[in-house]
Amino acid sequence: MIVERVYMRSMNRVPINRSLRTRGVLSLSTMIRSRNAEGKKGIIAEYKRSSPSGFVNRENTDLKKYIESVSSVGICGLSILTEPDYFRGTYDDVTIAHNYGVPVLVKDFIASESIIMDAYRAGGDCILLIADFLSGTELSALHSFARKLSMEVLIEFHDPEAYVRIPDSSDIILGYNRRDLRTLQIDPDEKSALEIMSGDRRIKVLESGLTSAGLPELDRFDGMLVGEAMLNGTFKMVKD
Repeated sequence: MIVERVYMRSMNRVPINRSLRTRGVLSLSTMIRSRNAEGKKGIIAEYKRSSPSGFVNRENTDLKKYIESVSSVGICGLSILTEPDYFRGTYDDVTIAHNYGVPVLVKDFIASESIIMDAYRAGGDCILLIADFLSGTELSALHSFARKLSMEVLIEFHDPEAYVRIPDSSDIILGYNRRDLRTLQIDPDEKSALEIMSGDRRIKVLESGLTSAGLPELDRFDGMLVGEAMLNGTFKMVKD
């Protein structure tokens, strides 16, 4: 399966041996809460060049222009896809993004402390961990390592059974990915995920297949991660 191959390849990447950071770590969770206090959803705009689902970024190939464009609509953070083999990602994009004063989520298939160090050295503020493919022990260890670097952690899941593996630390940002990464298909029904998260008071972010900040599916989420619709210019903002 594609995801298993991606994880195996990620273990063999050449590490970044010098820090490219020019500032301290910014808080994605603080930015989301600030937007929520204004009665709005926290929007995380994603940048990627392609994906195994068939998406190819032809509209926004210039990362700097893209960041300037999405920053003007009040985003809470930037998600930078850094996996090189299947998504054509690079940590150079993280370094560029972190110079814009917005929290940067490093979106990758992270299963080692080495990749977290790369994310930090490149300028990332938050990392993504995927509960569907990591054990509870791995999630706890990787979360703890990232926090030692003052980075935040967004742990996403698609399979409701993976939710129980997520550590109960209050500082974790929860993500529900509507896309099943095993099949690459989007399941537009969040009911099962919402039911098991109903008593969880941590920040919740909805991911994949989102086209508007005003979707009713977002009612019980604090934020949203928007990729393809933002990149191809079809995403609809909600007027203040």
